[in-house]
Amino acid sequence: MLTEEMLAALIDSVTGVERLVLCGDHRQLPPIGAGRPFADLVAHLRDMSDAATGETGGGFAELVIGRRQKPLTARGAGTAPVGRDDLSVAAWFSVDGSPPAADEAYARVLAGNGDGTLSVVSWDDEDDLHQKVVEFLATAPELALIPGDPDTLKRSLGAAGTYKGRASFDFGVGGEGAEHWQILTPVRSRPGGVSGLNRLVRRTWRSGDATLVRRMWRVFPPPIGADEVLFHDKVMCVRNHHHRKAYEVASGKNVEGDVANGEIGMAVHWAKNKGLKAEFSTQQGLQFTFWASDLNADRERASETLALAYAVTVHKAQGSQFDITLVVIPNPCPLLSPELIYTALTRQRTRAVLFVQGDPNDLRLLASPSQSETGRRLTCLFRAADPFQTAEGRVLDGSHVHRTANGEMVRSKSEVIVADTLYRVGIKYLYEQPLRMADGSIRSPDFTIHRSGRPTVYWEHLGMLDNAGYRADWEAKRVWYAEHGILPLTDGGGESGALVWSTEKQETAGINSQQIEELARQFL
Repeated sequence: MLTEEMLAALIDSVTGVERLVLCGDHRQLPPIGAGRPFADLVAHLRDMSDAATGETGGGFAELVIGRRQKPLTARGAGTAPVGRDDLSVAAWFSVDGSPPAADEAYARVLAGNGDGTLSVVSWDDEDDLHQKVVEFLATAPELALIPGDPDTLKRSLGAAGTYKGRASFDFGVGGEGAEHWQILTPVRSRPGGVSGLNRLVRRTWRSGDATLVRRMWRVFPPPIGADEVLFHDKVMCVRNHHHRKAYEVASGKNVEGDVANGEIGMAVHWAKNKGLKAEFSTQQGLQFTFWASDLNADRERASETLALAYAVTVHKAQGSQFDITLVVIPNPCPLLSPELIYTALTRQRTRAVLFVQGDPNDLRLLASPSQSETGRRLTCLFRAADPFQTAEGRVLDGSHVHRTANGEMVRSKSEVIVADTLYRVGIKYLYEQPLRMADGSIRSPDFTIHRSGRPTVYWEHLGMLDNAGYRADWEAKRVWYAEHGILPLTDGGGESGALVWSTEKQETAGINSQQIEELARQFL
């Protein structure tokens, strides 16, 4: 998330340091600001890899086993860990390659046959979205928020005690459940935005508390700030605060603490009828006081520090994690990109729900490398930018996308090799052309090759087969091909087409270009 200026300032400020370790995920959204330095560093260090051994140089290491989400066991009998639908679909939107048959996982989810880690809900307009969000929050077994009952909302966010007969948060652990569930959206004010969704939650579950505040304004603090934050609301700190005074519940003393931009918690109490005391999920036992001036109370000053946070933007959630996420995708939306979808679909620990405006199949278009936000940045730390214009009129940096000799943008260097081989031997192909069958199901073969008077060939390139979950998705996709009359070309093909696939494995140091060409010439 560092901009170029921030990274420069960091390097300038460290002295006497032998090793500087930067940790992050280059597949997430690039920073709000100039450059993409972390992505540049990753690409540079990967280029220093020893192609013969597969070992990396320059101090680069990558965690390839997800730790935020627990692996599932095999579908049906067995206890072997397998992949998760939410992560398979998220990986489909990664900017540097995706697992084989990620579209198989998405199709399975759309058909209602997923593993429960991801589900998709379609919506038409904002009223329809709001209705479906309320329905989910009210019917999800682990939430069960009863409309009109503020206590169910508070208990879903960690309230364990009572105050004057109402659900309340125990001091010292008030922020403990703040990250149980979260609504995420790319936008703030347009349909499907943060403002409307926050008002929806307040209107559906806290209208009674708002009435109570107005009636007993001498007892409870009035709504504060542009968001009209109430006591017991879910809040987010939106600015860094160093050495801010805090009350330590265990000792009963005032101490100094730091609150970072993006920390989420609960407004557990009020201060002298003019402010709110908040406890954050990452700082149990500390209460930070925020006054009216901290919440932009006059609606004129640009000094907002604390904001309502039942719904937040995907950008603000970057770096956070939640048990359950409700991800809203307005369509069309100029902010959408593969990196944004990837970031949104990797915030959950247990499951995510995608609320997609319009046809959920349209989301496939956003997985294209041509939509990359990182690729649009024309600043590069280690080599000159290579700008070019796509057919849609977008300007991308050729050093951060993979282009074939025929001009397509593909997901990986391995797919470049396959595409360039087909091009070199004179075989015309289509890249990721959606294949829709009579039953309405859709898949996206890597390469589609139409042959005059002979069955169409569908070529899949398979990397990452060492991962059991991804391998299971590929086997499921093969079954789908067979069920629709597309059989391996080695067996003569089927009535609806022929299937060819090439592979690469980590232990064999990647892809074998000679074998790819032999396969192309032999069968095509």
